[in-house]
Amino acid sequence: MRSRMKLKTWTLFLALLSVILFGCKNEMEEYYKRPDTLKGSTWDVLETRGNYTIFLEAIKIAGFETLVKGRGLVTIMAPNDESFKKYLNENEYSSLAQIPIDELTRLIGFHLVDNAYTNDLFSNFQPTGRKNPNPAEAGMYFKHKTLAKDSITKAFVKIRPIDTVKTEISIYHKNLFLPVLSGYIFDTKKIDATFNYEYLFSNSKWTGGTELFNISEASVTEYEIPADNGFVYLIDRVLNPLLTINESLKKEGEYSKFLSLYDRFSYYEEDVDATANYGNGEILYNHFHSELPNIAAEWPYNGELGPPDWAYWPALSGDGFSVFAPNNAALNNFFNEYWAPYYNSLDDVNLLPVAFLMYNHVYGGSIAFPEEIKNNKIITFFGTPVSFDLDNDVTKRQMCTNGIYYALNSVQTPPMFNSVTGPAFRDPKYRMFMFMLYKTGLYLTLSSSAINYTIFMPSDSVIKKSNYYDAGIEYVDLEPNVFGDESVSLIDGVSTPMGISQMSNYINSHVATDIITEIDGIKVYKTRNNFSYLYINGSTIASNKMFNENAGYSNMSLIDIPWTNGFCYDIDTAVLANNIDFKYILKSADELEYLNEYKEFSAKLTNAGLLDINLPLDFMYTNSMIFIPSNEVISNGVLPTDQDSLAEYLKYFFIPMNNNDLSDYAFPGAGIEGNFKTYKGYDITKPDSLSNPSVLTIIDNTTHLSLKTPGGQTAIVTTKLPKIFGDCAVYLIDALIEP
Repeated sequence: MRSRMKLKTWTLFLALLSVILFGCKNEMEEYYKRPDTLKGSTWDVLETRGNYTIFLEAIKIAGFETLVKGRGLVTIMAPNDESFKKYLNENEYSSLAQIPIDELTRLIGFHLVDNAYTNDLFSNFQPTGRKNPNPAEAGMYFKHKTLAKDSITKAFVKIRPIDTVKTEISIYHKNLFLPVLSGYIFDTKKIDATFNYEYLFSNSKWTGGTELFNISEASVTEYEIPADNGFVYLIDRVLNPLLTINESLKKEGEYSKFLSLYDRFSYYEEDVDATANYGNGEILYNHFHSELPNIAAEWPYNGELGPPDWAYWPALSGDGFSVFAPNNAALNNFFNEYWAPYYNSLDDVNLLPVAFLMYNHVYGGSIAFPEEIKNNKIITFFGTPVSFDLDNDVTKRQMCTNGIYYALNSVQTPPMFNSVTGPAFRDPKYRMFMFMLYKTGLYLTLSSSAINYTIFMPSDSVIKKSNYYDAGIEYVDLEPNVFGDESVSLIDGVSTPMGISQMSNYINSHVATDIITEIDGIKVYKTRNNFSYLYINGSTIASNKMFNENAGYSNMSLIDIPWTNGFCYDIDTAVLANNIDFKYILKSADELEYLNEYKEFSAKLTNAGLLDINLPLDFMYTNSMIFIPSNEVISNGVLPTDQDSLAEYLKYFFIPMNNNDLSDYAFPGAGIEGNFKTYKGYDITKPDSLSNPSVLTIIDNTTHLSLKTPGGQTAIVTTKLPKIFGDCAVYLIDALIEP
């Protein structure tokens, strides 16, 4: 059920884990060793200073006295009495006794980092060991585990998205991490320390340096005071324990709509270890989000690969999520402009476009610093830069225990919402087309601004009426509240999900890139499928198959919105590429009405032994252009009677595309003309240099095509537009010709 960012394969993880643990062991031995010059416990150090009495009393009340007095290794961030009095006053407490014990325990625990950290270790922690440091990652592992964590909380929730009722559960919370930002991280990222730090902590000043640091919002007034059980760092204020991104946004209130959308991917999973160690007979759960970063989890890594979460220090100390959260007003405006014509509320919007909207508002990996955003260095899931004005669009920003959030007054619209793919993500009647765009990844290609496209978009009802290789098409969504369980399936006795290549073919049949030509008011568009075309006549459209079979044109209507990279039309009939190969149906030319005009040519091919029932036209190994003399011309003409001679003569009317480096068939006005090799004299078993194919010249006269042989014989192409099949384009000509 959990579908999160892939980190490494299991084998690679084990190899890396051994390096990490060995490195951390060395790190421990080197930096956590007992100091040579002892000054008593960390408690003694602070007690000797004299002006840390309130902090020490808080340590005692919160239950950390034994640890701080020497029972274990600890690094203490210590605010003096003046700072603590200021904290109490700002939070309207007259004394420590007024602070609820859970809150005080959390507060003090956030000032206590597990193990002993030297100044050097804080400023440039290396999870794989400092004996082989990686300069490219200097300062990047800046988060350190504190002794602060929330008590087990109760929640009334749907454990799984498919659940219909809510259940009261107990949620386990992990230790909070404390950000220690040194000059190293800013140097590594090549960004300005003062600007970035003070933008994130607007009430603080940057007082760090390359090997110095700020601890969350606090400045350090004295570094690395040694004690017999760790180190003490004196700071200029009380640290506020950081919340998760999820809890921070909840407290703000005006981001409830964003969280509501995000929580449509919410689920709860038992924490087996926590249940065994702290459950006291009840199941303890963690809160996660499928498909999206786990902004409700205190830790960025939660055992996704199987090994325990505490073991993967590169992720725990270096990773963090960045969320760019639009406020309720911004989301309301976006909904009213984009989805309101088709949905009653944000909660009704299909999960897939909601997921895409969320993808464009989150970033995984190291946290996104403001200067990186300003310089378009933060790239979204869709490959586009996160872009907003740091001064005008950001209403608040907050460092969190699992990352950072920027509160915005605007929505970051995904590129595919405003491109020619937009109708699929906007209007639920195109849900099947949207799903195929998603599964194939074509939503990225077709939303690029580098190329203009025209999409002829079929609705669900149109797709369901169409066939794909004679199979029906249906949409299967077993559980609408679960992302990813839906499918577009082919029905041919049984229902089978369409493959990626099948869906790509279906979509590309409906996407045009260029107008090839225009003849008598009919525009010929090239689709994204090879040798596939659409015919547009005013406000009507026909596929190759419809055109071939004289089935007429279908209505289409412009979806009149200024899409960023082209146009989109709603169509009444699916316009799939013709998947029927001409070679397999030509033998039935006298039976199929739309092939009757080729029946004499078919008969001659049969006489020549080229229409074998099992291997018809086996010489035609690639897509080709076939110029067929009309029935009348063949009936009145003189052709070779010897079978071999007849076969070789007929091959002159076939021009292979690959041999001539052609990517499009010839249409009047398209400019495809010149001397082209035919199949006559071509031997597929020999290299081109050893074959001696005869040449046929195509002349584009703008309004029609004509042919000319090296000997000067000519023929007029009488069909204005060729008929396109799966393997060829077929043209009628008015004369028999030979080299």
